[in-house]
Parts: sequence; C-alpha cells; structure tokens
Amino acid sequence: MRAGAMALTLITGLGTVALAADALAADALAADASNPAIGAPAVPARSTPLPVAEGSVLAGLGFGDKPYLLGDGSAFASYIGQAARDIQRVCGPLEAFGWEIKGDDQRRVDMLTNSLIGSLKKSNMVVQLVKPLSLQRTEVVAYTADGKGRNLFLMLSLSPPPGRDQLAQLVLLICDTTRNK
Repeated sequence: MRAGAMALTLITGLGTVALAADALAADALAADASNPAIGAPAVPARSTPLPVAEGSVLAGLGFGDKPYLLGDGSAFASYIGQAARDIQRVCGPLEAFGWEIKGDDQRRVDMLTNSLIGSLKKSNMVVQLVKPLSLQRTEVVAYTADGKGRNLFLMLSLSPPPGRDQLAQLVLLICDTTRNK
C-alpha cells in the first residue's frame, strides 16, 4: 500500500480482509489497460446529486443505510466481468452502489459489510469469499452468493478520498451470473 493511503479492515463471518483506499483503482487499471489515464472506473464528478438506492433488485435486498446508485454499472462492467470469468462465471445484469465514508470510519465499513453478508445469508443464499486471479490485491473483496435460483457475484472496494478531510467511497458491485453459470 502506498504511503498515506487509507486502510480499513472488513471483518465478516467469512474472515478478515483489509481494504486499501487505492485498491480498486490499481486493479481496474491493470484490468483495463485501454484507458491508462483514468485507471479504475471512478464515480464521475456530478453537478447533480446521485439518486439514493432503496435496495438491490438483483440480490432482492433492501439497504438499511441507503447507498447512492452509481448508474447502471456499465462503467464497471469490464472490471467485474474479468473477475467473474476468473471464477468461471459470466456477468449478466449489473448493479453498482456507493456509500460515502468519512475518514477512517472502520465501524461503518464493518456494519455495511456485515449487514450485506448477513442479509444474503438470511435469504438462504450461500455466501463464499473468492479470490479471482485478476484481483491481484487482497484489499478488493469478492464473494459469490448462490441460492433461491440465483447466482450472484459481488465485489466490495474502498476508493480513495481526494483529500485528507474528504470522503472515501465504499463501492459495491453486484452482477447476476445465474443464466451464464
């Protein structure tokens, strides 16, 4: 991890994983060499606020702590698609969500992650931590969630804040691999 990068740790029922603030950008840059100037698909700066999501249609879950809806997820499609192929899955429909995280708010990162994993398990999904080969850094967390006639692939990462006193973003990508598994 580069000097000065924010580091947070995800503690879930599936183990402990450290999230570095620059992890998503570094892995996406490696996955998408066609656009080296921008690295990872970042949440674009906007003059209008992003809409808030009530839940994930793909996972069939509501969010207690409402994230921003990051468009249709197409900016992240090649990145999550490569990681899914690494574990012999193919992404279909995709959703992308983001939460703003103040400073090093470890408690909130843990709460969001544990709530997501817990909700998936409560809905009778079998959740497994996976390590796709294209995700070279251990700081990007990937899961499969299978059950109820659905197969999902999820990725969590923390994007860096632009400055010390500004907000980072926890990004959740979900793709449906049901028809393509």
